Amino acid sequence: MDLLRFKFLRRILSSRYYPISAQIFTLICFALLIAGGLAVPHVSEKMAGTLRNTNLAALIVWSLWWPLVIISAVVFGRVWCQVCPMELVTSFFSKIGMRRKVPRFFTSGWGITIFYSLALLGFIRTFWAHRFPERMALFFLFLFATAVVVGFIYEKRAFCNYLCPVGRLLGLYSCCSILEWRAKDKEVCKKCKTQRLRRSQQASALSFFSLSQRFSSLDLCRGPGGGVAHRDQKSDI
Repeated sequence: MDLLRFKFLRRILSSRYYPISAQIFTLICFALLIAGGLAVPHVSEKMAGTLRNTNLAALIVWSLWWPLVIISAVVFGRVWCQVCPMELVTSFFSKIGMRRKVPRFFTSGWGITIFYSLALLGFIRTFWAHRFPERMALFFLFLFATAVVVGFIYEKRAFCNYLCPVGRLLGLYSCCSILEWRAKDKEVCKKCKTQRLRRSQQASALSFFSLSQRFSSLDLCRGPGGGVAHRDQKSDI
């Protein structure tokens, strides 16, 4: 079933304001959540469990946002990556940065392994970022800072592709997704002279989508949704 037959959905996904408007909105939300976490005074470990369930910022992150992100990946694929504010940040700095080639240490998978271990064992298991709101805020600041530094040094969104622990985890859940992004007619993509999807890899968040006829795994697809703006491609969800 082609969901893009619905004009309302196609109008949104093909708009020039998508996904940038959604990314700006989520960036503002994360800024408020970080500010809300930092505003909470430090409490004892006995009060940490109670504070986790009463502090609005911590409650939104761990009881609302994270479960919804997992559910969205199972149903729609890695749709969160389209509206993720860290993609917006690292994309901006990759355009004005040094644009060095991504080292083999990142592409080999060791980068995400070490970074995920640092995030899980360091912030979650050691500092209990999921229990203390101020530590949760520091955890997100650490992720944003890493996105800025890696985006400034390396090209092509190295943070999102090789370091982001959330993206890789959602990639596993997205393998169970009931929706997928596929080319309706692969010959259209092969005969395309503009190759706009290929060139968009250095343009916007739509670059998360390679040429759609190459998709064979939802782990590679940050969709569905990206690439609709390129109307010379016939696509299917």
